[in-house]
Amino acid sequence: MTLGEKIKKARLDRHMTQRDVVGSYITRNMLSKIENNSATPSMKTLEFLAAQLNLPISYFVSENVVAVVPRSLQAAREAFSAGQYDAALALLEEADGLEDEQDETQLLCALCHLHLAAAASRRDDAQAALAHARAAMEANRQTIYGSEATAAKAALLAARYDEASFDRAMEAYHTARSSMGLDRLYHLTMAQHYLAAGQTQPASAELAQLDGPSGQDPDCLRMQGELSMQQSDYPRAAQQLRRAEQLAVTAGSSEDAMAPLYAMLEQCYREMEDYKEAYNYAAKQIQR
Repeated sequence: MTLGEKIKKARLDRHMTQRDVVGSYITRNMLSKIENNSATPSMKTLEFLAAQLNLPISYFVSENVVAVVPRSLQAAREAFSAGQYDAALALLEEADGLEDEQDETQLLCALCHLHLAAAASRRDDAQAALAHARAAMEANRQTIYGSEATAAKAALLAARYDEASFDRAMEAYHTARSSMGLDRLYHLTMAQHYLAAGQTQPASAELAQLDGPSGQDPDCLRMQGELSMQQSDYPRAAQQLRRAEQLAVTAGSSEDAMAPLYAMLEQCYREMEDYKEAYNYAAKQIQR
């Protein structure tokens, strides 16, 4: 006897309707799918049903119970890997009853729709491209594995074919792009690269590309301080580095992480012949 059959038999033996069993925990439609073996309950749902039917959980999970798990999800994975995105979507509809796999099915749906939107765009099928782009954004929102990259790509594709909601689509793209943080990481990485090579002009250009208030970003302030030092503007460098120090301390940075900052501040104050402050930062390096 399958798991669904056991649950249905236990319910009927107790003269209970599906509404009697589900309460407000799951829907009658979900219970019907479980009893017909087209959906597999999670352990929490199974524990709930056992309690509702006044049976021990072992009654349902004993060795004699064979749970029917649809193979459509695995087939959908294989179709996706083979680039058969329409077929994968069809299989994912069959896997909709897999309660514990909803996040993965939504992730695969989002990726399939994104690939299909891109393909439709290449053949200039505006209607299909827009429909798939919107479906990709919606599925991406429904899964805990939602990707900012998927959201950004889908938003751009939607923006190409939906003039009425162009501004909204572009806003979604910029929000996703900002959330990824890749622009900031790229510019900081390039600035560090140029500073290490002593190339102050391109380093300055990279730091200027950073969005938002740089005065609240310790990494940016540290690099701006290093840039000012290479330009021999030590008073300005000290001001930037002191601000970076304050923010780093507030954020709870470790002493090891603070050491390079202390070393730069020591050098700044030595160059400015402020030996009291230079000694102060030299001592901080020893104390750590």
